[in-house]
Amino acid sequence: FDLLQFSEAEKGYIAARDLLPANDKMRADLTERIASAVYRQAEQKQKAGDNLGAVDDFLRIAAVAGTSKIASQAEYDAGASLINLKEYPRAIQVLERFRSNNPKSEFNADVTRKLAVAYGETGQAGQAAVEFERIAMNPAESKDIQREANLSAADLYAKSGNTTKAVGMLERFVVTYPTPVSDSIEARQKLADIASTAGQVDKQRYWQREIVAADRNAGANRTERTQFLAAKSQLALASPTRDEFRNIPLTLPLKTSLAKKRKAMSAALDAYKTATDYRVAEVTTLATYEIAEIYRKLGQDILKSERPKKLPQEQLEEYNSLLEEQAFPFEEDAIKTHELNVKRVRDADPLYDEGIKKSFAALTELKPARYGKTELVGVSFDAIVPAAPPARAPDPASTMVVPADPNRPAVPGSQVAAAAAPAYNIPKPPARANSEWTRAMQLMRSDPTQAMLEFQVLAQSYPDLPGPHANLGLLYRNANQLPEAEASFAKATERARWDAATWTEYGITLRQAGKFPEARGAYEKALEANPSYAPAHRNLGVLLDLYLDDPVTAQNELETYKQLSGED
Repeated sequence: FDLLQFSEAEKGYIAARDLLPANDKMRADLTERIASAVYRQAEQKQKAGDNLGAVDDFLRIAAVAGTSKIASQAEYDAGASLINLKEYPRAIQVLERFRSNNPKSEFNADVTRKLAVAYGETGQAGQAAVEFERIAMNPAESKDIQREANLSAADLYAKSGNTTKAVGMLERFVVTYPTPVSDSIEARQKLADIASTAGQVDKQRYWQREIVAADRNAGANRTERTQFLAAKSQLALASPTRDEFRNIPLTLPLKTSLAKKRKAMSAALDAYKTATDYRVAEVTTLATYEIAEIYRKLGQDILKSERPKKLPQEQLEEYNSLLEEQAFPFEEDAIKTHELNVKRVRDADPLYDEGIKKSFAALTELKPARYGKTELVGVSFDAIVPAAPPARAPDPASTMVVPADPNRPAVPGSQVAAAAAPAYNIPKPPARANSEWTRAMQLMRSDPTQAMLEFQVLAQSYPDLPGPHANLGLLYRNANQLPEAEASFAKATERARWDAATWTEYGITLRQAGKFPEARGAYEKALEANPSYAPAHRNLGVLLDLYLDDPVTAQNELETYKQLSGED
């Protein structure tokens, strides 16, 4: 042992112990010496880089000297080493056995932390949650560690599907750790989300009210995030008051029912206006849309209200006229409020979100002459490579001439008028690509999901052909996957710069994504490729009129469209 020959020392100690009777007091001392010799062998292997060998030696102590004082320490060291080696399944076995055998060990707090990591790394969310809960409940841990462990336990319980435990840990967190306010409000949001998923409307609204109150009372500790969550909650809390307003019928006597409905309307408007006070863009636009629709609904309900029975025709017409007079201001308020919303697309920092899109849709019904203009949208690209643009007539005002096509044999004296259209290198698809294209096109009409897979394969196999990218763009757009649609059309236009239809569909996609200047650029590229392509003129006119506030140019484009298409 003193010569550091611990393996030989172990053998000698074991041989000596075996010679002693079972009740000899010297056996205990020799057992400790055996354990020490094996432990030193483990340390030597650690220094030499043989960490797994060291683990084996640490664990071997239990077999050769299980009653020694160092045996439990060695087992703990084995578990810790396995964690460091990321041998998590084996570490779990060792550490669980250690904790079971040593329930009062000073190392148990660290064992719990290590097991929490090991279970998490092996995807055992439920077991990891149990360990983090132990940490959260351990008063010997610091408050910061307990707080983080509480959140981790809640998240892991939720991940494992144990909603009851997740809710319990989150509720405990809200009560135990009111600060930082941001974390406490996030916990409330998780509770609201869990209630929503479970269809527990009352609980969801309870936690939404809690979020609003906690943010309101946070003072200087409010953050953009807490205000965002509070704004979203306030928006959601406004919907019951809106629904109550909607559900009140206008019956006779009209004066009584209308007063009741207007009182409910006032409460709903106040709730949505409170949501706009947070100045959170996406909440403001949705709340503005709802405010406009409340005005619209009252106007509609007045017109549909119950009529007095047995009125003579003349009096009934007069009564209807009075109702129209009462309803008209509310429809006007609805239009003005929706228009206030859609004007945000033309702000210095433009918005184009769900609320604004819904206001545009409402205005197509309320004010169709102004907002009912629609884009022409393509269904599919039928050619794997679009045809070359039509030849353009020479400009009569131009006297410039250029030599004939240099790639053809020169003819003495031959000259042609300069063409405005640039030359394009149009690829020729291989025969196999054409057959695969035909199959994908058939699927596009019957099974869009499978068609998308087919076009993805085509785009990878024949990356230089524009058609697969273009049809992928259409399919992605139809599925409301606008980033993917935009990327596909960018590739398609790069490969078919001559095709006005491809540029036009790209423009539609960019407009739907709220990228209005970029959409204008795409339409202008379409018209560079083919100035006579009517859909590009129409779509550009709609874009300029509704989204870019350029009515003069918009009118010119729409007039050009009419001339080219023959439409009135």
